[in-house]
Parts: sequence; structure tokens; C-alpha cells
Amino acid sequence: MTMTPRQSNNLSKTARRNVIILCVAQAVLGAQMVMIFTVAGLAGQSMASNICLATLPITATVFGSMLSSAPLSTLMHKYGRRAGFWLGCFCAMCGSLICSTAMYLHNFWLFVFGSCLFGVYMCSQGFLRFAATDAVDESFKPKAISYVLAGGLFAALIGRQLVVISIDAFGIPILGTYIAVIGINIFGLILFSFLHIEKPSLQESAQHSG
Repeated sequence: MTMTPRQSNNLSKTARRNVIILCVAQAVLGAQMVMIFTVAGLAGQSMASNICLATLPITATVFGSMLSSAPLSTLMHKYGRRAGFWLGCFCAMCGSLICSTAMYLHNFWLFVFGSCLFGVYMCSQGFLRFAATDAVDESFKPKAISYVLAGGLFAALIGRQLVVISIDAFGIPILGTYIAVIGINIFGLILFSFLHIEKPSLQESAQHSG
């Protein structure tokens, strides 16, 4: 079936909106990974009984990302990209709540568990560039990926400034940073509700596998 100019224009607007959403997500939500990797070791050092375990929370985040990679990919294929990004934000928000509680209770192993949940978001963030290719036609895919990855530069700047602002915002050092991360992921849940990308068919997935 041949599309009318109006239909084509609507698809173009949708694709443009999707790319903008993914760029903003990379810049704003990506800032939380900068924040976590900046303060997790310091928080771990303040709670760990052995200083050698100080960076274990960071390791737990990477480990959580590794464990969630295959399940998250399957979820996105079955229910769409938006569902996977929502899950990433929700897990990061839960991780922030757990880490905040752990810092208040001075419980190192609870903090490690909360840090592991950040791995789910870390993994989902890696799918942003793939979502960009699903959102546009073949000719615009390289630019879409470039725009989304460029958001990472802003994430580094935003994350650093948020750490500076939030790290001493409460009586317990670093606690404010994790509370700020909760706000970032609430924003992410709202942001991704405007993302509309069709699920790729099995045939299209096979074509892109090379």
C-alpha cells in the first residue's frame, strides 16, 4: 500500500520525537551512572568492615548488568523497547531506595544488593542506540546513533554537577546523591511513556543480526 504524503509526514514526526526522547534519556538518565560510579566506592569505603571491599558495590552494578542482558533483550523483543527502558528505570529507582536505606542503617551488604539493581538500568541504557535504529528509516540510522551517543557527553557534565549539588544535601554524606537518582528515574518513567517504537519482526531481527 502506498502512503500518502500526510501519512509519511506523521511517521517522520514520530521518528523525530523518538530520537529526541532517546537523546534526552542518554543525557539525563545516563547521568545517574556517572553519579553512581563517582560515589559508590566512597560510600562503600565508609560502610565496609574491610577497605578492600570498598569498590564491591561498583562490581555488583557491573555484575547486575551482565546478568540482566539476556532477559532484558528478550523482554524488549516480546513487549517492545519502552517496556525494557521502564524496567531499567524502575530497578534503578528501587536500587536507589535500597542504597539510601542501607546508608541510613550503615548496612554494607544491603548497599551492595541495591547497587546490583543499578546494573539493570546500566544494561537498558546500552539499548538506547539500538532503539534509535528501530525508530528511523535506513538512511538516517547512522545519524540517529550518533545523536544518541553524543548525549553521553552531556551525561558526564550533568552527572558531575548533580553530585556536587547533592552529595552534602542531607546530614548523611552521599545520601543526597542517591535520592537525586530516584528523581532522575521518575523523570525517565515519564519520558519513556512518550516513546513509540514498533517491535521489529523476526525477519527484520535476522536481517540486522550481521
